[in-house]
Amino acid sequence: MPTTLDLPVPILRAIGDNPNVPQHWHELADWLAAQAHDDEAVAVRTLWPTLRENLAVVSLEETLADVAKNAALLAKIARKMPRHDDETPPV
Repeated sequence: MPTTLDLPVPILRAIGDNPNVPQHWHELADWLAAQAHDDEAVAVRTLWPTLRENLAVVSLEETLADVAKNAALLAKIARKMPRHDDETPPV
């Protein structure tokens, strides 16, 4: 995952302002996928509710750094999770 300095500021600001909006997390996942960070994209898209809860303990920057550090494992878990009909499928 790119450092938070490289991530799109408007999306990060939107998540920081209102982390309860799934669309903000999906926009981040779309951006990551467009940058060829597929594992991070899958992790963010699928695990965003957990990432959101993590913000109560650590910053968004730290949360996304953890996603980057553990991207392969998180993506593997995310790809095995059951999907709902209204969810965007993982990359």
